[in-house]
Amino acid sequence: MQLLRAFMGYKQAEECLLRCPHGCLPADGDLMRWRWPACALTIVTAVSLWLTASQLHVSQSAVPLDQDSSSSSAPDEFIHLCICSDDSDFRPAVVAIRSAVASSRQAHRFVFHLVTTPELSVRFSRAAKLQLPGVRIEVHADEEIQSAIQSRIEFRDTAGRKGLASAFNFAPFYLPLFLTPSSETFTSQTRRLIYFDADIVLLGDLAEVFDMDMEGKPCAAVPYCNQKMQKYVNFNVLKTLVTSETIDPSSCIANRGLLLIDVKAWADLKLTESIEFWLEQYRKADGELWVGGMSQPPWLLAINGNYMQLNADWNCNSLGRHSMGNLEVAQLHSLGFEEDHLTSLRVETTSWGVVPYVVTCSNSAKLLHYNGAMKPWLLDSDTVQVPVCTMPQALSEYHFNWVQEVEILGVTYTFVTCSEIWSLFLADDLLYSRQTETDRRTHSARAAASATCCEYLLDGF
Repeated sequence: MQLLRAFMGYKQAEECLLRCPHGCLPADGDLMRWRWPACALTIVTAVSLWLTASQLHVSQSAVPLDQDSSSSSAPDEFIHLCICSDDSDFRPAVVAIRSAVASSRQAHRFVFHLVTTPELSVRFSRAAKLQLPGVRIEVHADEEIQSAIQSRIEFRDTAGRKGLASAFNFAPFYLPLFLTPSSETFTSQTRRLIYFDADIVLLGDLAEVFDMDMEGKPCAAVPYCNQKMQKYVNFNVLKTLVTSETIDPSSCIANRGLLLIDVKAWADLKLTESIEFWLEQYRKADGELWVGGMSQPPWLLAINGNYMQLNADWNCNSLGRHSMGNLEVAQLHSLGFEEDHLTSLRVETTSWGVVPYVVTCSNSAKLLHYNGAMKPWLLDSDTVQVPVCTMPQALSEYHFNWVQEVEILGVTYTFVTCSEIWSLFLADDLLYSRQTETDRRTHSARAAASATCCEYLLDGF
């Protein structure tokens, strides 16, 4: 976690770039006076981060990767990691990227690709230079492709949030089109891409996913058998549109919050074209072909179970949900949770379930997914009833503001707020609360350097 601490020295500049649309520019006379000292500070900071990362890769204890020996990945092959978003708040993407780097022994192989709008691409490029020094990031925008995707999307009220109709919710199916014209690293020889949602925290090594044996499958994702295809797809409507497809209504869905793509296999099977076919059927249907989503159902119909399964550790979800239904509460009770346990966690029982959500998979998870309306970066500071999580083993050394232990069937579980886990990768207060005075001075120097960069060098980025 040394690299994580190094990243956290940039809080003072956060509001400057992540939330200020125009940046922080000095008067013209001041710009030249400060440009060279600021550049020097930037270089020192970047070199420091590189050395820290090198030390992390050498000193961290080796953990065997769960991959097949037939995997043909070259040791120094780039690992392409993609985020697609038109959100003007860059904090989720920054946290996702920081957590991915901090959790990997092979972060030197990482290339992050942000696919966004032309307007936001300039802002994120500037923000990345300050918030993520030493990390290879490429920003891509193509208004023509964006418009072509948007033209295929029809929003209906049964789909859920209007934001799901964004072209960037479908952009993961078009990644080579976005990357090819502007990338310095993605080529026609690139074998694989990894896509992940921005509202996540990574605690596992994505190199493990990238290097796995896919057994010829076009993609890999985490199956989710708590929900079946029939929950999303109206098979009565489907039969009126297509008679040649054989799709099992009782088959498990898959979650594409983390998606490994074999570029050639995906193209050979024409999966993007298949997704477009199902979007066309959705537009033609008199009834609702699917509900509760926009991009997930056509992808599920297109792959129809033809994907490599990732371990469930790569999809610990619901960290942003406000409540649990009675069926989910029944699962809690089966684990030994009783009313007094829930009360100690500030959880309130209602006639239809409990508030807030109680996450039990986070202790050993490799990916934490903040799906739901209670995004950590949107919460008010006075919100009390927030989702609670079992403390991740990887973060047990850090000091959390709120900690609650409960003993269930002789086993002690330590809970923290899910939002505070996310905040560890953005704010520096918690990370440095147990550090020495020397560490604090080092942190302050880094913060001063980043503030100088923000204040005087943004125009030169």
